[in-house]
Amino acid sequence: MQDTQHTVVAMFKAKSGKEQALKRTLQNLVIETVKEEGCIYYILHQSENDAAQFMLYEQWSTHEMFRQHGASEHIAEWRKIKNELIDDSQVTGWVLVKNEIATTNPTAEIAASIKQEIDKA
Repeated sequence: MQDTQHTVVAMFKAKSGKEQALKRTLQNLVIETVKEEGCIYYILHQSENDAAQFMLYEQWSTHEMFRQHGASEHIAEWRKIKNELIDDSQVTGWVLVKNEIATTNPTAEIAASIKQEIDKA
């Protein structure tokens, strides 16, 4: 895998009655994680419509930094207790898509060419 920026979106649904406990636990993860080398963003969100749903948006300078985060002590502690707090989770890794599409506007180039031809006439 290329060592480019790595983004993770982690979604969690708290068990009934565990919403506040999950929120506090995730807030503590944020406090510890933002201190890690390579952490660009580690932002906790809570659903507007469902207080049991949380999302962590993470961005790491490289995939290797993300891998090291996964081996950290606070993530090891999280893994020990998460099943007591969550009913469901989904974690998805993302890599940055570099823009490979031409930045010029072909339609504008054609129009400019036509205008030049008209101006010559």
